[in-house]
Amino acid sequence: LAFAERGLKEVQRLQAAEALDPVPPPADMKRKMAAAELEMLVNVLRCKTTTGGADALKQITEAARDGFVATLRSVIHVCEDSQRRTLRHLKPTENEKCKAELLVAMVATMQPKLEL
Repeated sequence: LAFAERGLKEVQRLQAAEALDPVPPPADMKRKMAAAELEMLVNVLRCKTTTGGADALKQITEAARDGFVATLRSVIHVCEDSQRRTLRHLKPTENEKCKAELLVAMVATMQPKLEL
């Protein structure tokens, strides 16, 4: 968690430094920095157990500059757990509570879009 948080802060620091430059960076560099920020945020949220689902979704939505699809993809990445193999339905453990709340918040956000 500390590594992911430090990486996120470093990416944000680099973005702030780029914003001070009177000559804006190329669009490709902006996209790469935004993608790096989103990836580090996903890593933080995967490890952090104290963040609520609605707050996590808000952070992802703000960082996902490519819109709804990037937000949905990031939510899926946060909820991935390569260490766990589910054989039957179990209630989420305490450290998975944020992931369960995040999915509920994402479904609430998606529902109006699906009803169109």
